[in-house]
Amino acid sequence: MRNNRITLALSVPLLSLSLNVFSSINPSDLYLKPVTDPVVNIPVNENGSVKYRLTNKGKKAYRLQLSPIQGLIQETGKPKLCGQNIDLPPGKSCLLSFIIDGSEAIPMTKSGPVLCDKGWKSSDEAGYAANTCIQPAMDDRLSLNFVTPPKVTLSIKVDGEEKTTAKTNKMGCFASRKGCALTLFQNSSTQKSITLTNTSQERGKDIQAYGLPEGVTQDASQCKELMPNSSCTIYFKSGSTRTLSKAVEIKGTNTINSSITMQVLDIGDPYAGGIVACMNGGLQNLIAASVNNSHDMGWGSTKIRTFATSSRDGQRNTKKIISALGNNDDIPYAAQLCDDYEVDSEGNSPCKTGTCYSNWFLPAENQLYCLYDNAPWIAQFPQGDYWSSTEVADEKMSTAFAMLMISRAAGSATSYFKDNLESIRCVSIFNP
Repeated sequence: MRNNRITLALSVPLLSLSLNVFSSINPSDLYLKPVTDPVVNIPVNENGSVKYRLTNKGKKAYRLQLSPIQGLIQETGKPKLCGQNIDLPPGKSCLLSFIIDGSEAIPMTKSGPVLCDKGWKSSDEAGYAANTCIQPAMDDRLSLNFVTPPKVTLSIKVDGEEKTTAKTNKMGCFASRKGCALTLFQNSSTQKSITLTNTSQERGKDIQAYGLPEGVTQDASQCKELMPNSSCTIYFKSGSTRTLSKAVEIKGTNTINSSITMQVLDIGDPYAGGIVACMNGGLQNLIAASVNNSHDMGWGSTKIRTFATSSRDGQRNTKKIISALGNNDDIPYAAQLCDDYEVDSEGNSPCKTGTCYSNWFLPAENQLYCLYDNAPWIAQFPQGDYWSSTEVADEKMSTAFAMLMISRAAGSATSYFKDNLESIRCVSIFNP
């Protein structure tokens, strides 16, 4: 059976002392055991860590000091961690925690850490300067090896909403692109994912994400082992905490570290060329344009019935309106304005660079209600009447519903003549 106790590194005679608070080290009193593997393999110039637990099982207190080890930085100042000067009463323990600086440390085999008895001295009683040192049992001592850097490289494809709402970049967002992010939405049941491809000739192991935003969980079970030229997927699910932007590290035990940006958005946050406006599910998952598309435009002709009477589906209404009105005798109208609208990821409209967002439409009556409910969180939503795409289903053909936004009398739809000049805020559908 292996001896788990520490061994004396150096012993010198001590002065006679009547005090029993501190005295020379009895090796049967102190246990210095590794909490993590004492054999540490790290790539050159990278960092590692190692931890030991120091326990006093004797009946007297000890005052100990750590002997410096090149490249090892002791962590202190947190609960349960040993301090730089260790006063350890009987029956107590503390954790010796080290960061290994790969650029400064040197290789070592079964050496340390070493703790020396500082002794104790009183102004009114005889003291001593003890010089007894201890270290772990042989098999528990620190060994530090520098290894060849990992060779497994990963290509990361970030799957996001962009590939379904944009004219360009339809194959998804790649981690190498500036500003690319995996976007989640607060309390959403929809999982989002990243796809990893092993672009090297070695097998990747235990690949997962580190440093996730608060509340985000992952399923990396497909990426426990990744063969060369193969792919795997990590799935993520949001929690209830909003996070605008956070760097997330993607790595395995033998991979070159990669990273993506992750964000967890809520109503009012910028996204996909606009602002997250509604997350009530289905046709009420809406992105609103960042600003009003117009403050004074008509709905359309008062003499043509469009049959765009859905109170729920503005996208279908918009198509019916355009099919019925065409160019409307070259008079601009609300549905056409939204159908033509596009904006790029840099805020240019029409698009000039980056990702171009289209697929906008004039919201239906119930979709406009949702915008009204969330108007305080949607930027630049000035008070006024806003056109919906819902035509009044009567024989007059001359009216459609609009809604007064942001006032005490607001929140109910009213029929207006189609040639009235009202405000317009275009929307698009997304999948949170």
